[in-house]
Amino acid sequence: MGKDQIYNLKLATTLANLAEIYKQKSKGTRSAIDLNVAARTVRDYPGNIFDAYNRGFIINLPGIDEMSYGLIKEFFETGRIKLYDEIRAQYPDELIKFIRISGLGKKRIFKLYELLDSKSMSDLREKVHENGIYKLILENTALDDEPVNEIQIKRLIDSVDYYYSIEGLTPRGFLDFFIEDILNEFGGIKEVKRAVYTGSIRRKKSFIRDIDILLLPEFNKDKYDRGKSELLLKKLCNLSFVNELTSINPGPDNISGRFRTTFGLDMEIIITCSRSWSFDLFHTTGSKEHIKRVEEIAKQKGFLNGNSLLSDSFLKKPGSCKTDTTVLEDDSDEVVYKMLDLQYIPPELRENNNEIELALNRNLPELVKLEDIKGDLHVHSSWSDGLIELDGMIAKAEALGYEYLAISDHSISNIYGMGLNEEKIIEKFKYVEYLKSKIKVLSILMGGEVDIKSMGKLDYDEYILKKMDIVLSSMHSNYTNSLEENTSRVIGAIENSNVNIIAHPTGVVFGARAPYLLDMNRIIEKAATYGKALEINSYFVRLDLDENYSRKVKASGGKIAINTDSHRLNNLDMIKLGVDVARRAGLEKEDVVNTMSLEDLMSWKQQPASNKSN
Repeated sequence: MGKDQIYNLKLATTLANLAEIYKQKSKGTRSAIDLNVAARTVRDYPGNIFDAYNRGFIINLPGIDEMSYGLIKEFFETGRIKLYDEIRAQYPDELIKFIRISGLGKKRIFKLYELLDSKSMSDLREKVHENGIYKLILENTALDDEPVNEIQIKRLIDSVDYYYSIEGLTPRGFLDFFIEDILNEFGGIKEVKRAVYTGSIRRKKSFIRDIDILLLPEFNKDKYDRGKSELLLKKLCNLSFVNELTSINPGPDNISGRFRTTFGLDMEIIITCSRSWSFDLFHTTGSKEHIKRVEEIAKQKGFLNGNSLLSDSFLKKPGSCKTDTTVLEDDSDEVVYKMLDLQYIPPELRENNNEIELALNRNLPELVKLEDIKGDLHVHSSWSDGLIELDGMIAKAEALGYEYLAISDHSISNIYGMGLNEEKIIEKFKYVEYLKSKIKVLSILMGGEVDIKSMGKLDYDEYILKKMDIVLSSMHSNYTNSLEENTSRVIGAIENSNVNIIAHPTGVVFGARAPYLLDMNRIIEKAATYGKALEINSYFVRLDLDENYSRKVKASGGKIAINTDSHRLNNLDMIKLGVDVARRAGLEKEDVVNTMSLEDLMSWKQQPASNKSN
């Protein structure tokens, strides 16, 4: 692995920011589309995009046109993009990025920056939370040519709060592009017997602050050797993804070091010994709240040594069974739960969210698994803005063990998603019928991601919706409306007998769009009442719904669809990220519609029409 892995996200963000600027220009639509497509290609590239440029094949990547390539070339050869710098001369990166997050448009946002005298996000945060902010904006005549209403001020404030809520976080899916390479480098060190991810990565959190790795050297197999462990820790500075070792924290039976990395994330590496492996795996996995609750139980049972649950307290307890240190499995911290007479708690559930009580009663859910997924119902093709060759799509679906795959392209109102007009959708119906007759290894479904235009109004006439095998509905425009308007729009789609799934319900895109103003509790309730599924969108910067809303869907008796919203071939693999969200929410196989066989899925789809009620 080379240096500067973070270039992928930096360059993709710059291209996407430029796309947002072009949206405000007359005749800028085509350029905005091309820049967004290029941004997604760079963001989704499963390696170092700088290497792809150096080796000369970046121009051949799908979605990189001549204009985008020129900007990328300028970025890597000069360290800047002149067009972007002209905008940055007035405002810093963070305020340019915020244009996209807020969805309020460049002209209006720049006017607000000027009015509020905001030269940074911290300035803006301070100003929008001052008393009298509504009056200040509503009564200012300088905004007459770009008027701002109360709903837009609310959107502004919520977007600022969202910006700071994700500060310091990185999508875990970005790291997934490099996750095997990282472990392979550890595997190439002769002293290393075992290395595993722990912390928030092991708990499968969608967005992470750092990388935690637990490491067992061969020389610590029989007992802990502090001297050799510290030498090994310093040797790890030679790993290709390490920039520097910033701190060392020695303990009685382990030592940890904190490293700056090329991923833009700090990495903590904990070197342990065989005797402490299970307990260090448990402690480093977390969460802190979960560990605290487990230790309270340990104290009641006499297993607490001082203030912490340690290997000594277990190994010295009469009647305890020692860990088999010759076989170290990923879930070998199961010994901790066994000694406390607790059902084993999967890492995804360890957030002190009632999982301890369920484990005490042997009543934990049987979590949905990746292999339970029978198909993906949200895949974009070249009919709209997807860049996936049919043969690659079919081969990937086969490799994932799918029974079916829905090609669900954008509808006509989604200009930047190159949505299909009525003439094109009719052509696509014929094409999918041809595929159904030709492809026998899995069932191809005619799907659509249909825009919700207004309350009770979708992008296609009912006769088109009725012909589709699966209909997803979503919002891509006018989401700066009021909470009541947006909620009514989504509920109107739910009440449509031809709609099956609400896609990416909250609309959030990590670092690019704050969630819509919505009453999600009402939406979840209505979806359950009408028998419609809400989507966990598995694309690594969406992951929408999150585990909290997904848990509410389950509690309401509703259903979830786990899809990828794929636009590139490797996006199909991101289904595992959506499954991770579902597992963190405590979802089981029966909670997810696309764990059904095709026959059962089509039967489920028909049920709401005859059973819906207010």
